[in-house]
Amino acid sequence: MIENDSHITIDIGKDLIPIALDDAKCSLFSSIKELRETLLKDYGIDLKKIRVKDNLNDLSPNEFQILNDDKVLIRKQINSENQQLQVDQIITQLKAIVL
Repeated sequence: MIENDSHITIDIGKDLIPIALDDAKCSLFSSIKELRETLLKDYGIDLKKIRVKDNLNDLSPNEFQILNDDKVLIRKQINSENQQLQVDQIITQLKAIVL
């Protein structure tokens, strides 16, 4: 389980960068904010440090990975061009790791 003071990083491949932009229709950041609020309210888990960054060298274009203190916890490929599905898959994996 991830602790409150953990440093979580979400690395995304080139084709997933649009969901991390401020003007994205389906923003990864707004979904992370909602997840943080839910985790705090329902489980008392306060995830303060979540960093999202591109990783063009190590990931394929549709791949993402979630790290905790630089240790890879999950690495997956997303097989959808639908931005909402891309965001949902990342958030689902993040929630599963935390709980």
